[in-house]
Amino acid sequence: MLPPARGGTAGCAVLQGSGLFAAFESRYWMAKNYQNFGDKMTDYGLLSSIWQFFTSLGDEFTGIVGLSLAVSGSAVVIGALIGVPLGALLGLKRFPGRKVLLRLIYTLMSLPPVLAGLVVYMVFCRNGPLGFLNILFTPAAMIVAQVLLATPIIAGISAAAV
Repeated sequence: MLPPARGGTAGCAVLQGSGLFAAFESRYWMAKNYQNFGDKMTDYGLLSSIWQFFTSLGDEFTGIVGLSLAVSGSAVVIGALIGVPLGALLGLKRFPGRKVLLRLIYTLMSLPPVLAGLVVYMVFCRNGPLGFLNILFTPAAMIVAQVLLATPIIAGISAAAV
C-alpha cells in the first residue's frame, strides 16, 4: 500500500502514481474557477481568446512570425525558380539519364528535414567547403536548407504535371 500524499488520502496517492491525479485536480480547478467556461468556448469566444493571446505577445512575436514567413516564402520562390524549369525539362524532353534523374528527384522528395539540416551544417560549418561565408545559424542557411527540401517536391510535381 502506498503512503498517503501530503495532505491527501491513499486513494489520491494511487492516482498520483498513475498520473491521473493531475487530470482530476486540473478539472476540479477549472470547474471551481471557471463556472461558465463553456460559454467562452463558442466560436466567437474561442477566436476572440486566440486573437487576444497573439496580440498580447507584442513585437517579438510579430518579428518571429515575420522572419518565419520570409524564410519559408523565399525558399519556396527559389525552389520554384529551380524546380519548375527542371520539372518541365524532365516532363517534356527525352534524353539519356532522364530516368535516373527522375528517380533521384523522387527519392529526394522524401528527404528528412534532419538530414537536410545536417548537410547544410556540414557545408557551412567552419571546416566545411563554404565555411568562409559565416552564414551558419542565420536565415540564409535556413533558406538553403528549405530550398533543399522544397526543390525536389516542386520539380517532381512539375514533371508529373507536364
